[in-house]
Amino acid sequence: TLVVTTQYVGEAEECDQVALIADGRLIALATPDDLRRQASGGEVVEIETTGVFDARALQAIPSVRSVRQPGPRQLWVVTEDAGAATPAIVEAVTQAGGEVASAREYRPTFDEVFAELVQRQAAAESAGVPGDAGGSRTPSAT
Repeated sequence: TLVVTTQYVGEAEECDQVALIADGRLIALATPDDLRRQASGGEVVEIETTGVFDARALQAIPSVRSVRQPGPRQLWVVTEDAGAATPAIVEAVTQAGGEVASAREYRPTFDEVFAELVQRQAAAESAGVPGDAGGSRTPSAT
């Protein structure tokens, strides 16, 4: 066993298991991929359309957990499995009258993951909710 400590969050992505500690408290312990899923709520498919598109049309897809629309032609679709869901998402955009310019899995940087989990923990603590940002303090099976 080798324990690595670092202030450079991106380096932690190379480890088998990562413990995120903020203010001296363990807020998450999991594999880097599991931490990414915890921070985003699943895997994210980023869709860019050729024209303005209303993302609400995608919420009816069974594999879709949530949809965010950061811009009129940009959609972030959270699913359990980005690879399996992408064809259904592209088809749904087409069926709703849109045209997909690009579709790809979006992998947030580990800096983004760390920031999201720390912010979530801070929000939970300010609301008086006990527990950690990652939802579990036990490592996931790999």
